[in-house]
Amino acid sequence: MNRCVVFLYCLLLALPTVAQKSKGSTYFEQAKEALNQGDTQKALTLMNNSRSEYLKEKNYYRFFVATQSMIIIYQDGGQYAEAEKVISEAIPLIPPNNSDNLVLQAKLQDNLAYGYLYGMNRPEDAIKAYDKSIQFYEQAGHHDDPDLAFELVNRGTTYNTLREIRKAIKDLERAAAIYSRDEKTPATTRADIRNTLGILWSSLDEWTKAREQFDLGLKLISSQAEPELASKLLNGLGIIAYNLEDYPSAFELFERERNLQLEVMQKDDARYAATMINLGNTRKKLGDINSALRDYQEALTIYTKSPPAESTDLIDLMLNYSIVANEFGQFSQSSQLHEAALQLAQATYGSNSLAEAYVLISMGATSFANGAFEQSLIQNSKALTIMNKYPDGPPTDIADLYNNIGQAYDELGDVDLALQHKNKALALYKRIYGTEHSAYAMALGNIGLSYEAGGEYDKALEYLRQALEIRIRLQGKNHKEVGTVYLNMGLIAILKGDAQGSLTYLEPARDIYEGTGKGVVKAMIYNRLAFSYAKLKAYEKAEQSFQSAWIANSPSFNDKQFSVSPEKPDYISQYEMLVTCIGKADMLLVRKDRASLDHAVRLLRTADELLVSHSSQLKNNGDRLRFSRINSDFTEQGIQTVRALYDLTKDSRYIDQMYYYSERSKANLLYADLQRNRPASLASVPQALMSQRTALSTRLITLQQGIATAYTSNNLSLVTQLQAEEFTVEKEFNELENALREKLPAGKSVSKKLPDWKEVQKILPAGTALVSYTMTDSLKCILVGTNKGLAVRYLASNLDVEKLVRGFTNAIKFQSPALPELRTQMTETFWSPAESALASLGGASHIIIVPEGPLNYLPFEALGKGNYLLEQYTIHYSFSGALLTIKPIQQKSAKPTLLAMAPVFADRRTSTLTSSTERFVQMGKRTEPASRAFSLQGDYIEPLPGTEREVEQINQLHADKGMLSRYFVNESASEELIKKGEFSRYDYIHLATHGFVNGQYPELSGLLLTQDSTSAEDGILYSGEILGLSMHADLVTLSACETALGKKIEGEGVRGLSSAFMMAGASNVVASLWKVADESTASLMVSFYTELLNGKDKASALRDAKLALLRNEQYRHPYYWAPFIQIGRN
Repeated sequence: MNRCVVFLYCLLLALPTVAQKSKGSTYFEQAKEALNQGDTQKALTLMNNSRSEYLKEKNYYRFFVATQSMIIIYQDGGQYAEAEKVISEAIPLIPPNNSDNLVLQAKLQDNLAYGYLYGMNRPEDAIKAYDKSIQFYEQAGHHDDPDLAFELVNRGTTYNTLREIRKAIKDLERAAAIYSRDEKTPATTRADIRNTLGILWSSLDEWTKAREQFDLGLKLISSQAEPELASKLLNGLGIIAYNLEDYPSAFELFERERNLQLEVMQKDDARYAATMINLGNTRKKLGDINSALRDYQEALTIYTKSPPAESTDLIDLMLNYSIVANEFGQFSQSSQLHEAALQLAQATYGSNSLAEAYVLISMGATSFANGAFEQSLIQNSKALTIMNKYPDGPPTDIADLYNNIGQAYDELGDVDLALQHKNKALALYKRIYGTEHSAYAMALGNIGLSYEAGGEYDKALEYLRQALEIRIRLQGKNHKEVGTVYLNMGLIAILKGDAQGSLTYLEPARDIYEGTGKGVVKAMIYNRLAFSYAKLKAYEKAEQSFQSAWIANSPSFNDKQFSVSPEKPDYISQYEMLVTCIGKADMLLVRKDRASLDHAVRLLRTADELLVSHSSQLKNNGDRLRFSRINSDFTEQGIQTVRALYDLTKDSRYIDQMYYYSERSKANLLYADLQRNRPASLASVPQALMSQRTALSTRLITLQQGIATAYTSNNLSLVTQLQAEEFTVEKEFNELENALREKLPAGKSVSKKLPDWKEVQKILPAGTALVSYTMTDSLKCILVGTNKGLAVRYLASNLDVEKLVRGFTNAIKFQSPALPELRTQMTETFWSPAESALASLGGASHIIIVPEGPLNYLPFEALGKGNYLLEQYTIHYSFSGALLTIKPIQQKSAKPTLLAMAPVFADRRTSTLTSSTERFVQMGKRTEPASRAFSLQGDYIEPLPGTEREVEQINQLHADKGMLSRYFVNESASEELIKKGEFSRYDYIHLATHGFVNGQYPELSGLLLTQDSTSAEDGILYSGEILGLSMHADLVTLSACETALGKKIEGEGVRGLSSAFMMAGASNVVASLWKVADESTASLMVSFYTELLNGKDKASALRDAKLALLRNEQYRHPYYWAPFIQIGRN
């Protein structure tokens, strides 16, 4: 029997009996019969007839009953507009002239509100209808009528839907008062409304008022008689205790809730699963991570078998589970849960839904916690793009997103953008909560952290002090958030070099967190305390603090003895465990005894594994590069430790280990990427997958270039939009990478462990030496190795390497008379120690330089006392020793093919700057004020007439040898030509043009090609675009200005045009360190290829070409020949 028939039977029973049926009643019974037979349309016609008759009789009650029957028939059929029409017609027909009729009007308004709310999604109109219904009850004098209370509950529920919480509470409290005076109202109804009021007060963080309502509800019922309702009330009390950080009480309440649920439901009930989630959250706070994971798994199993009514419940569980799994070090499971939650959100609610946004926010938080800051920025930007599509979306979430994005920008080094976003968050929080709220205090503190990132420490402390004062007023001086503010203030004191002052903040932070469970913040406090104690030479306190940091960061470790360090630690924060391992190793180095140093080596081995593991988890290239900065700290600690062991034992194996630690801060990511991209590693992968990989990679590069472009024009909305798109493409790319790995034969990996010294030594021919420089803040040394052995020499740790290199190269570029003196100084500082080590190993004639830091910009051939090193040695360069072990993509051709290009810029047609070209060139100049990659003559690029002769002569040299060669000059030297795949067909690629460097955004460094305003391309081959090219070139020669320069990435090296070509597949690159002269460069290049085609290796050919200039009186100054260097295997 359907709803309508049931309703009609109930109404008929309620109707007063009459001696003889009226025409209206006859129609009504006929309508009921038609409805029973399934003839809805006939029933509606008869019902309308009955209404007409009842009106004639002025029987308004029966008219209302017939009207309500029609309303329900329409509403049951989803015809809410028809129901609204019936109600609107009926309202003026019942005169509101007595109490009974006023009640009927109230009920009609209730029906109208029902349709608006549940059928037409018009909650504002529902509120208006409920307003009228309540007014009619009041006019009828029914002030204590349960029906009035029912309307108040309905209106309050609708207010809650509109997030007008205080209006909802006012209605529900009035309803609760009416129910409490009505003896006929069941206790369960009264308790249920108290439960709803408790939930509403909780949503406002009004915990005392919320607890009062839940307690009243529990007093109204017996837990034994009403276990289900009692469990809901206990749940509310448990949530209050959880939010007040009374986790033991929260756990007890959730356990009581669970036990009551087991009396009325099975363990596979979705409500039971929700309780398990709450228990898991509480166990996590109590430090019982293993039990928390078990609770989450039980809940997930339930939801998998019996999905909850709302998919958001399952999504929330996956997000909670993912966060805890990540904190427990189960990174793969965490990632899988996040991906599953994202897929569920998209499948259930569609793309760009609020549910998807909340998943992205959670993913962004996890990425940030893992040090994947660029990934976090992309995820939060995508979430913000979605949120902004919903005008009625929760403003607190948008404020949170602005804050999250600002924090990511802090870590990415863009303080201005960070402050822009954080100030938006502050303004929103102020509008929502006012200034006396924890969210406002949080926003103030976060702005302070941006000023800290920008080096404005006093301003940072001022913002943090404001945040501290608000938190103490709101939360008391012993609250954990107060401790977190103290931690941040202590960090600033450390950055200011005030170790003693930092203790005034860090020690109170420690005291606040002392009684809490394990956690990341607690570990951070102890790690920073240890640093300050070590600076103050309070080594015992430093050791205790590092050990306490380990305990706070490890779910299972609790040993307070400093001498105990598990080799395979579990941890909550991988980064803080790294800090602890390196810090403990530093403390052990202070002791200098053999046992302590061996212990330090074990710790560094653990740190090494953590570094490799963490780097492999970072998918975004920007994040991987930023994380590599910690390699420098690791290198410094490692070399100092094994140096102490060598000094103690004279065991040469420790020098070999020094080499490994030195390599850990040199181009590790470039090495890993080159390994991954080797065709040999991917030979078994289907071509379709490889083509898809190339297309996605190119799309990613284009998006990243577009984001950098938007940054330069300060178009933040476009940045956010492109980052949202980048998230989608990067997700596809990572999924494809996983598919590629599955296609690899068993046991075949696309990555290879970093080679040790013995592996590198095997590939060094007799007479060749590797000279590797390590330049950290407090350790500077040179490792020199040949096939006979490895030697180390130490430099003064206080050298200002950047200042020395800049002074020397400027003296060359500007042909300063101080050059001879500077050359002697530079030689004694950076080469004489290496020469001493070379002599101890029997000498060498061929040198491979592996520079670090500013030494990447030093032309070593221009050093020397008397004669230049150019005259004594054949020198070439490598980003690391490991890169030398990578075999060429293909064997060197007996007759190498050549592609040469020179746009020349000889006429206005090819040299007139396009608007985008001008913007990026000027941007490059702003970010690199010391460099002038080329000159602009108004809106025109300075011509390079010598380049046309250069490429013609080089082409002729190859043609004379019977080799395939092609060259393109003037308008034919276009970007379109390169994008068509021409590079993939040639062994030698020669580009003679202007180049420019963008130090802030290295992907926007580039080479200028023919300018054509009608072309789809902008005439610049950007570094980012080079990464998307496919080539197998044995040699790329960049006969352009400053092409060996780039952005210095601490712990990785220089990223710029040279590294981009190597990533794209080039085995060797010849590039320049400064602006080069047109005529001399052309002469050098022709000589270089002449020697190369006569059978000499690249380094020897380049050396001979340089020597030819040196012997030419016109070009003997190093300005002309020193800038060109060869990078690669040779």
